[in-house]
Order: sequence, then C-alpha cells, then structure tokens
Amino acid sequence: MPSPFISFTRPKGVPPSGFQKHLLISLLVIAVVVLGSVVAGWFVPHGPRTALEGARASLDYYALEREYARLVDADVYNLDNHRGLLDAHLSIPKVTHTRHSTIERDDTQIQDRYDRYIKSTDPRLRDIGLYGMGYFFAREQLPDRGLEYFDKISNRDMPYLNNSIGYLYRHDKKQPDRARPYFEREIALKGNVDGAVSNLAELLWEQRKLGEMDALSRDADLGGHFPLHELRYLELAERRYGAYLMTLLRSEADAVTWMSLVSSLSIALMFLAYIYFVDVFEKERISLLAAIFGMGVLSGVLASMFYDLAGSYFTGFWASS
Repeated sequence: MPSPFISFTRPKGVPPSGFQKHLLISLLVIAVVVLGSVVAGWFVPHGPRTALEGARASLDYYALEREYARLVDADVYNLDNHRGLLDAHLSIPKVTHTRHSTIERDDTQIQDRYDRYIKSTDPRLRDIGLYGMGYFFAREQLPDRGLEYFDKISNRDMPYLNNSIGYLYRHDKKQPDRARPYFEREIALKGNVDGAVSNLAELLWEQRKLGEMDALSRDADLGGHFPLHELRYLELAERRYGAYLMTLLRSEADAVTWMSLVSSLSIALMFLAYIYFVDVFEKERISLLAAIFGMGVLSGVLASMFYDLAGSYFTGFWASS
C-alpha cells in the first residue's frame, strides 16, 4: 500500500519535464547550501577567542567557564577575564533536574579560587580576589555581602569597581542618589565607561531628568558610549521623531555583521528563488516576491518601534507627560 504522506512517483497531470525540473531545483538548493557552508567555514577564524564565542553561542556555560579559567590562569591580572569567568559560572542554573537525577551547581571551586587571591600577599591580587567575591555575591542578589567585599578593596580606582558599587545601590538598594557619584567616578577614571554611562543614562531616565540625559547623549567624549535604546526613548519623549527613526536605523545596522548579512540574504534569496522556479504551472510575479521580501526586512524595524513605544509607555513617561 503506498504511503499517504510521501510519494516518489510523479503526480498525475504533471508533465515529466516539470517533475524533473522540480527535482533538479531541489537538489541544486541543497548543493548550494552545502557548498556555502564549506566556503563560509574557510573564513571563520580559529583560536581561543573563537572557542569562547562558540561556547557562548551554544549556551554551553560549562565549556565557557573552562575557557575563561584558562585565560585567567594565563593572565591573572586581567579583570575582564575574571568577570567573564564569574558570569559563565553564574549562568549555570543552581539546580538542574534531569530525568534520573538532580544536579546542584558547585560554587566551592570558584569561591576557593578567589579566597586564595584574598589571602595573597600581593595587594593587586588581593584586590582582584575581593572584587571577584563581591561580584559573585552581587550577581547572586546579595547586595550587602557584595558591598562588604567591595568596601575592603584598597585600590578605589580599580576599573569596574565604582560602577559595580553604583549598580548595587541603584538596582538592589534602591538608592539612586548614592549610586550616581559612583557612576560619575567610574567615568572620570575612564574605567568601565560603557557600563557607567549606560547605568547613568537609565538612572536619569527613571528620574525624568531629560535635560541632563540629552546633555550626556551630546557630550563630545561620552556621547559615543550613550546606549542607543535609551537615546531612542529620549527622542520619543522629546517628540523628535525624525531623529528617532535615524537612531533606530543605526541601532539595527550596528547589530549586523558582514557574515550575518551575507548568510541571511543568501537564505532568503534561495527561498524566494525556490518559490519562483519550483512552480512549473504559474510563476509568481517578481514584484510580489520583492514586496514580500521588503516586508520581511521591515518587520524587524517595526518590532523595535513597537518595543520602544511600549517601553517608554510602561516606564511611565507618557502617563506623566
């Protein structure tokens, strides 16, 4: 009895040439995908950083933690690697339930690592240990314990330190007035400028200080660090819709890489070509396919616009203006 789902025979009423063309086009699409994957592989760089990116893209936090541990061991004074190590470890769920067992995350090894640093006679390494433990507890939403370790750090100009303290005061302690000087100190020290400017912009938005927020976005030195999503909120609030559209397009363009652009366009165009050539009876109009393609491209931009409108509304601006 023939399968009701898959048929390898030519349907009735379909001429042999049409069926063969359908099959050849399908095989050609498969061949193009395989060939494109091979060629793309030649342009993908290899090395330790690529291993980090691969683990991050696949959400393999165990592998990501191992890779960062190697980087930390190779350069123990690099604070970026320490933050990456802690972020990777804390991204692992505290409890993972499988079909046959329950796995609890083991924090002892990473805490022992930073306890060893704290006991070091090297003051620089001791500060890194204190920051690591403070960052660990801050990420675990234990702000008092985090601040306890941060307050013991000797070098008050350590990169990331002031921004981390300010973040705890703003988000966890709900004390924005105490948080602001720490963000400004981080910026003055030229430490984690991106993070501090972003946090300061969010704080100004929450306090409805649009004038100061606008001045920060236009600052010659700091304007380039101003987060684009906060800038879009500001432009909507000030009803500068033309500037908002330009910022929105810039935001979308900044998220695009050459590799992602080429791969996404190739997939979309292959799909459209398949739709066009596979219909042996009545081909779709090119203008219709182009319109569908354009609407697909614009859908992402429209989604961002609705997100911004909803975000600015729910944060209370439109209700208070």
